[in-house]
Amino acid sequence: MTRQAGFTLLEMTVALALAGLVFLAVGQGLRFGGQIVARQGAIRAESRTLALDWPEARRALAGMDAGSRARPALFHAAPGRLAFTTGQPGSAEVLVDAVMFVDERHRLVLRWTPHRADSGSAGERVLAHGVAAVSFDYHRGGVGGAWGPDWTGPGLPGLIRLSVVWDDKTRRPWPPIIVGPAIVEPPE
Repeated sequence: MTRQAGFTLLEMTVALALAGLVFLAVGQGLRFGGQIVARQGAIRAESRTLALDWPEARRALAGMDAGSRARPALFHAAPGRLAFTTGQPGSAEVLVDAVMFVDERHRLVLRWTPHRADSGSAGERVLAHGVAAVSFDYHRGGVGGAWGPDWTGPGLPGLIRLSVVWDDKTRRPWPPIIVGPAIVEPPE
């Protein structure tokens, strides 16, 4: 008997099964690669927001004005909300009364009005989107002591910590801001 050239049905079935597995592996690899690219884009966008807006929040908190007897400054601590006197964003020499809070659209907002009627301008800046809550914690400063969610002491606290809780639990946490607003440069 002579054998005819060609493939048997079994050989064709095995070849098609192997080709199917190769295509499946390539398809899964491409899908996984697409997910990685999308996640990298989201991380980059979030990092840009962190780099641009978090320093603004830090500047506002660190630039708190303690005021004086002749010119009292605003400082009111409430859960999830902090009102204080600070330098106007973009012009630290002009004092404004600011409030930092999460609005109904889940945005961390810094809103300000002039501290005195004859200076500054009102404004608002969104510092972050997708925020479920913020927490402000206070420390007297110095060695020892503990952080607490309330501030009842005279003047400004020694340290303030701002932490953000996101709506999306899969989102990377931002580092908390810790500032020492009561630190005053010694006179020369």
